[in-house]
Amino acid sequence: MMINNGAGTTERQGDWTVHSVMNDYLSDGKLSRRKKAFMKKNYLTAVRDKQIEFDRKFYNYLGDIR
Repeated sequence: MMINNGAGTTERQGDWTVHSVMNDYLSDGKLSRRKKAFMKKNYLTAVRDKQIEFDRKFYNYLGDIR
């Protein structure tokens, strides 16, 4: 588990879930670059596994997902 509490953070990267980061996006309308990178890595897998519903606007916000 990677512990990375940068300036102004109150949560550990290891505690992030697709749901918690999506909630951050929905409440703030944006994500930090680290959370955005986390979602680029995990979003489509979560959609395929039916953990979260596909959101076209959010997918476009993430940009190029590989």
